[in-house]
Amino acid sequence: RMRRPLAGVSARCERWRRLGARLAHSGAPTASRPCVQPLVRHVAGLSRARVREVEYLAADVKQFTIEVTGEFSHQPGQWTDVFMPDIDAVGGYSIASAPSQLSQAGTITLAIKAAQHAPTEWMHRRATAGTELLLRPGGSFVYEPPVHGRAVLLVAGGIGITPILSMMRHATESEPIPKVTLAYSARRPSDLAFAESIDDMASTVRAGRVGVHLTVTRVDTRRNRKTKASPASSPAGDGDGAAEAVVAAAATAAAAEALTEREGVALGMSKGLANGRLTARRLREVLESGGRPPISEHDVYLCGPPAFITSLRQQLADQGVPRSQILFEQWW
Repeated sequence: RMRRPLAGVSARCERWRRLGARLAHSGAPTASRPCVQPLVRHVAGLSRARVREVEYLAADVKQFTIEVTGEFSHQPGQWTDVFMPDIDAVGGYSIASAPSQLSQAGTITLAIKAAQHAPTEWMHRRATAGTELLLRPGGSFVYEPPVHGRAVLLVAGGIGITPILSMMRHATESEPIPKVTLAYSARRPSDLAFAESIDDMASTVRAGRVGVHLTVTRVDTRRNRKTKASPASSPAGDGDGAAEAVVAAAATAAAAEALTEREGVALGMSKGLANGRLTARRLREVLESGGRPPISEHDVYLCGPPAFITSLRQQLADQGVPRSQILFEQWW
């Protein structure tokens, strides 16, 4: 998920750089802090953070575990602005962890897909354990406990799984646990990030409360195909990083296929990965096969590319889901 830079940040950062250059030329002492630090004075609500761990989830997706200090808090489904050293644009990424992880471990989890976007490229190429950042949470795409006995339908397309996973984790930690169904679509099995985490939830949550439907839109019939790492997903010339990406892609694909091939692990899950795009009709069939209430009796949360969201919102409304029960977030 990517967001535009905050108004004025670029100009302030440039002024700070020019001032630093003049001071350095004059021989006066200058601060060693990177450009992002002076923005603390100008942008309210920032919290200091430090990257604890970085790992690949797929060939082009990196997971960042980040320690946060200060009064940072978030709700399931929200994103956070990420201010990085020497970058005059601000990254905005959905939080994949539940709020409980922050309260218990003092960390949040971000999953960032490689893209030609300055903050994203910086995170993929330069962020390592120990990197200091500034964070500020925001967003109105927030999970709310269902009312009137409704069930919950979580629908994700691609990297849109990140806020959806935060919601799923939070919902399955709640009491009473609502009936939750996750429908998650990606291009290929190796793109189904968090397959192992989803497997854990489906396996450990009380029987009958969680259902999972995974689908892919592109199928490679060749078994054990090697997945090529995206050039943007690892530092230039970093052979180890590319190797890690390939291993992660293979592990993700294997986890996704194993998850869907085990019958009975989660309610409503077809045997083997389903093929094709998610539609309201398919969602209705998944719910019916899993013994869930009618689709109109669900609170629906959608996250994914704009075309995916626009199409599904209309289809769901045509299937009788009140628009007030369809909550969504999309990127541009």
